[in-house]
Order: sequence, then structure tokens, then C-alpha cells
Amino acid sequence: MDKNLVAWLEAERDYLDSKLQVNVLNMYKSIPKDKWYKDYTDGNIKYLYCGRPSILGNPIKDGTLEDKIRKHKIYWNMLDNTSKPKQLLLDIVNNKTIKTLNLVCFCKPKDCHCDHIKDWVGKQ
Repeated sequence: MDKNLVAWLEAERDYLDSKLQVNVLNMYKSIPKDKWYKDYTDGNIKYLYCGRPSILGNPIKDGTLEDKIRKHKIYWNMLDNTSKPKQLLLDIVNNKTIKTLNLVCFCKPKDCHCDHIKDWVGKQ
């Protein structure tokens, strides 16, 4: 195999290995009951509770689920990167010992405000 191709493949593998994997999980189906409503770390996996009244909870309470998600996306995009919610996530992104971030909410498998938070984290 070509040396340049091998080097590129190795660099791509290293990049993917270093990239934070982000998931959105349903609290009731994915988390042990004694961990509900809590942020915790299990090895190199970080779990963040994203329901109300957490720092990542959706403060929008009026409207349908779709309305709340749409309004939260507007709210989220207005936040500065130095805001507490975004700074919390940026600290996790920059923590190279954390390989997986699980955003935990009630909504999943339905659409959830965590979906666009996940997308934002993936762009950092």
C-alpha cells in the first residue's frame, strides 16, 4: 500500500479516536435509577442530565414539544460561548480523557432540545 495513503489512514484513525462521541439518551431507559437527575462520570464516559431544572434543561415551557425545541434552538444560538451551559460543554470537549458524552433527557426517542445541543458539541 502507498506510504502516503497509510499515513493518511493512520491520521484519520487518530482523529476519529480523539473526537468526542455524543449521544442523547432517555433517562428512564438508559440510566440506572440511582443515577437519575444526576451528572456523573463512569470511566471515560460522561453523563449529563439535561432536563429541568439543570443547567442544560430547556427553559421554554410554553407550546408543543416542537415549539419548545424550536424556541430552545433560538435561545441556544443566542448564548455566548462563555455562558455557563456552553462553557460546561466546552470544558468536556477539551477534556481529552472523556471519550463519550451522553446527554440524558426524558424526551428520547422523541425529538428533543438535546438534539441540537449534540449537533453544536459536534461542531466544537
